[in-house]
Amino acid sequence: MARRISQKRNAKTYERPGLSEEEIEEIREAFNLFDTDGSGTIDPKELKAAMQSLGFEAKNQTIYQMIGDIDKDGSGSIDFEEFLDMMTAKMVGFKLSRVTWRLRKD
Repeated sequence: MARRISQKRNAKTYERPGLSEEEIEEIREAFNLFDTDGSGTIDPKELKAAMQSLGFEAKNQTIYQMIGDIDKDGSGSIDFEEFLDMMTAKMVGFKLSRVTWRLRKD
């Protein structure tokens, strides 16, 4: 219960242009599913397990490359802020694609 309250409080402290508070909370929930040891970071082992649970067989080299692409502080793992930045870019890009498609359709 304490973890759930703290998660909500933490999610509210993050703001990203183009994302609602609810979307940030959903990203937090996904992050927490990947962070199986509750350390506050996603390490290579956790990322590989998450990828496998999604049906992807990623080699260790691929996992380390993925982390390297996201890991801004060079810690070797992904913290929530890094994860949120990555997801924000993906989600905002997706929203823009939908708007562009709708404009072209009309």
